[in-house]
Amino acid sequence: MTLSFSLTNQRTAFQQHLDEERNQRIIFSGAFGIGKTYFLKDYFAHHEAEYVAVKLSPVNYSVSANEDIFRLIKYDILFELLASHDLQLETETISREVAYGVALQDKLPTMLNGLLGIAPLLNKDSADVVSVWTSLSALVLPFIKKTEAARKDPNLLGRVVDFEREVSKLPMLEEDFISTFIEQSLNKLATTEAGAKAKVLVIDDLDRIDPEHIFRLFNVFSAHLDYNKSTSNKFGFDKVIFVCDIRNIRNIFHSRYGADTDFTGYIDKFYSLEIYYFDNSAEVKEMVSQFIQGIVPTTNFKAYFLENITSSNRNNSLLEILLIEMIHAGALTIRRLQAVHGLGFRHVEVDTGFRSAHESKKNIAFPAIITLEVLNWIVGGVEALDRALQKVLRYQRSQEYLGRSHRDQQYFVSALLPVLDYNGHRLKTHQLHETDTVPRYEFTNTSTGQKLTYRLFALGVWESTYAARIDLVDDEPFREQNLDLFNLIYQMFTLLQKKGVLR
Repeated sequence: MTLSFSLTNQRTAFQQHLDEERNQRIIFSGAFGIGKTYFLKDYFAHHEAEYVAVKLSPVNYSVSANEDIFRLIKYDILFELLASHDLQLETETISREVAYGVALQDKLPTMLNGLLGIAPLLNKDSADVVSVWTSLSALVLPFIKKTEAARKDPNLLGRVVDFEREVSKLPMLEEDFISTFIEQSLNKLATTEAGAKAKVLVIDDLDRIDPEHIFRLFNVFSAHLDYNKSTSNKFGFDKVIFVCDIRNIRNIFHSRYGADTDFTGYIDKFYSLEIYYFDNSAEVKEMVSQFIQGIVPTTNFKAYFLENITSSNRNNSLLEILLIEMIHAGALTIRRLQAVHGLGFRHVEVDTGFRSAHESKKNIAFPAIITLEVLNWIVGGVEALDRALQKVLRYQRSQEYLGRSHRDQQYFVSALLPVLDYNGHRLKTHQLHETDTVPRYEFTNTSTGQKLTYRLFALGVWESTYAARIDLVDDEPFREQNLDLFNLIYQMFTLLQKKGVLR
């Protein structure tokens, strides 16, 4: 079963933003891995009759000069028009300016060879490269002959000689022919019997570019945004969409140019009205629930898994909250969830080293440990989980967490204390009745200094699991104070990794 989620609400919200007449340049912002690329691909597939959408993914544009980057952009657009939009190269429809200019001094073969020569830098599938090469090779050899015949110009030779003389004075004009060809080709693709389509350029994956090259790419676009000294976009695109996490771009900008450098003044030229923040948190929550229910544990572990890990008498389980926050922070991609969706989780019994008065306890006695083991399996190992949890710590909380889950911190932190404060309680539990004589335990968060006063309980009949109940926070009754859940989770992860429980 494929992991999917609804995009209906997001399509409606984005369409309102995109269709604003003055909105020629758009920054489409969202956390890495949240599904920006997936959404935009889906959106333009659903609106194919309205837009000619050309997507570039300049992850390999790591070259030394701005001129080289712009050349790659042009060839990348040309490649996309040929490979993804079935642009047909017909010499009869090419204007004299482009046809003669490109033909001069074998410029067309040079242009086409250049296109194929830099194909690896354009991050294209090999099948597309073969398709484009097949299309181009049929045109290269007969190009000049067809052009001359089509133009039926009795003074062709003299005109070409005159034109070549002019071209020799302008060495950069060859590049302008490619630009003109792209613009004419876009207009051709956008012209239909039903009316003109809007031409959209999508610059995707800016987050994946080496920081050294992000702003070189931005600067190139800055220099070419205003076309022919007008407010139009280069190549005649009606809309240009820059896809990134603006918070990440801002952090890189300040790291590179200094915290006091004006980022707003730099970035506002890349959007016309306001930054569009892609927020699919409601859809992500729905998808995470679908993903969790698709986890198939080993047969003898199903009942425990359903009772302690995937289900909760609260709104969310700890596993669900962690997955949502990891996706929101860009610490876990939807692609990764799709890769492991429907696969079986194999529970392995591990001695934790935690002992009660009678026996050493296995990992199954601590649901919070099993939760981290499931996360470890999802992300692909302790190193990946370490990076993911640290990223969650640095990132702001999602609206899902701030809106509902924050008030459930007592429940979640209570699952961590049996592990975090083992040295304080040694698994000596309290009774549920009020006459319990065992003193309450105190745990101090070493990172924040916050003190939690709690009782410890063993739950279940045959296989005990441990959970705490927090009574006081800094000697005050618990009233939804911030318990810094994710800081405590990382402390527990570090402890379990040192003990060899997580590996």
